[in-house]
Amino acid sequence: MSEESKAWLRKAERNLKAAENSLSGGFPDECVDRAYFAIFSAATAMGRVQGKKFPACSGWMAEFKKSVTEPNGLDAKFQHYIEEAYQLREKAVYDAFAEMSESEAKSTLDQATDFVAMAEEFLKQKGD
Repeated sequence: MSEESKAWLRKAERNLKAAENSLSGGFPDECVDRAYFAIFSAATAMGRVQGKKFPACSGWMAEFKKSVTEPNGLDAKFQHYIEEAYQLREKAVYDAFAEMSESEAKSTLDQATDFVAMAEEFLKQKGD
């Protein structure tokens, strides 16, 4: 695995840990935020294998689908995880009146954990 991919996966793992700590500390909004960035970091590692750099904006999701999900036959649930985490993060971070529930945060964290594990396996198979 390339050093760049390893670095992105380390970032994903740190974000997962921060999400776990946020959830256990009673901060579900922050858990959702960090879980989203765990997915983004893992997806970035996968994109680099495909020769892609994803911008840190909403446009990266469509590019990921086109350049990674579809050509590699990834389970559609992973694209759903990306989109759902993005929507919840937008709400958690940018809506002053929104508060994530513990169950929403836990679900997002579980999906992020699943996504990061899939990304690690994907990178092993690609020989990056």
